[in-house]
Amino acid sequence: MKIRLVGHSKEAVMEVGLEGPWFDFKKTLLSFSNSISERNFGDEIDALIANSHSQLWIKECDLNQVPKSRRILILWEPKIVVPRTYLPKTLKKYGKIFAPSVDWAQNLGAEKFRWPQLDLENNIPDFTNWELRQNKASIVLANKFSASRGELYSLRRQIAYKTQDLQILDLYGSKWNLGPMYDFRHYFGNLVRTPSSKIDLLSARYLMKKFIIRIKVVFPAPLGPINPNTLPVGIVKVTSSNATLW
Repeated sequence: MKIRLVGHSKEAVMEVGLEGPWFDFKKTLLSFSNSISERNFGDEIDALIANSHSQLWIKECDLNQVPKSRRILILWEPKIVVPRTYLPKTLKKYGKIFAPSVDWAQNLGAEKFRWPQLDLENNIPDFTNWELRQNKASIVLANKFSASRGELYSLRRQIAYKTQDLQILDLYGSKWNLGPMYDFRHYFGNLVRTPSSKIDLLSARYLMKKFIIRIKVVFPAPLGPINPNTLPVGIVKVTSSNATLW
């Protein structure tokens, strides 16, 4: 069976790297005598596993008469970020839906799974020497933008900005410190696409600020072995060992 594995950024051929959870995921699929499509949309496929939604692969499935039972959608973003994906007419195009949030899964009748949280019952974190650390926590998140009421992207910037002088938090992530025009352009683009009844102007707080970035990383990609003395909060791939300090 040939499977279309769609990436988080809607790429037709998802890059899984040479190690980590997505590499293992692909390896598992292949172990059952499956194959993964390495071509652009328009290939002959028998099943779909999508980490995002677009009519491109729905059309591909329709052309190949892929049954709904072989169309899988994995939800990585909440409804406020990708509202069209959560429309009933969108969700009914898939036969199986998975979500890393218990709440999302319950609301949609989907299957929940742990990502990237630890199973704390079987993996007790070791906080040895944690109290001696100056930086008590880390954030592994990209700099994103939303003008919708209830968004939390601005909270990332608020926390990073208010704690950086105290040096109690390490910030890792992509799309930070790309300049005020980058922030303004992407926020404004989201603002004009947001219905006026759902706009919250507080979402613009802490735009166009500079932050101390420990290591630049790109999402989403597998990370190597996780330090047993840490609680993972994201799966990332380090692209530079040089700190970008501002």
